[in-house]
Amino acid sequence: MSLFHKQIFNFADYTVYDQHLSNIFDNCIVTEITAKIMINGSPSDVWKIISEINHDTKFWKGMMKIRNIAKDRNVCNREIILKNNEKCLQKIILFPMDGIHVRWKIGAIFGVKDIIVTSMGKQTLLQVEMNYKIKGVTSLLSRGISEELLNEAELALQLIKEEVEKKQSPIGIRIIGGPIHG
Repeated sequence: MSLFHKQIFNFADYTVYDQHLSNIFDNCIVTEITAKIMINGSPSDVWKIISEINHDTKFWKGMMKIRNIAKDRNVCNREIILKNNEKCLQKIILFPMDGIHVRWKIGAIFGVKDIIVTSMGKQTLLQVEMNYKIKGVTSLLSRGISEELLNEAELALQLIKEEVEKKQSPIGIRIIGGPIHG
């Protein structure tokens, strides 16, 4: 369980929600996924990209559309339309410079996704931890779903890395190959 999940788990609305879901999902398969990438950039450079949660579809390819329902400071409730046209509701809490906690509340996905930013000297470790409960017919395909979710997380991390590192290089200058000897 990540730092964010431990902090959020004690909030009253999540505790009640988790107790309700534990009854519904007693016979479900739990999918836990962790993906990491090292980024050549500061935590603030990474935060600038990942905190723009309205642009999540640029990085998370399983999402087609985002509609914000309510926003209050660092908390956002939104509706997501997935690739398969299924609607889901999320509650997102931003922890500035540290990470993002996403609670999938209603829809095809139940559980949490934490995006964690860790300074590592001149680089930043960006980590995604997902803990989802798969139910019904979907649980029969959980192995394929786990692989798909891992692939999506790894792709998102790679796209975020490219975006951060692209913003650090001078515009219009691209170094190809080595030095020219004359």
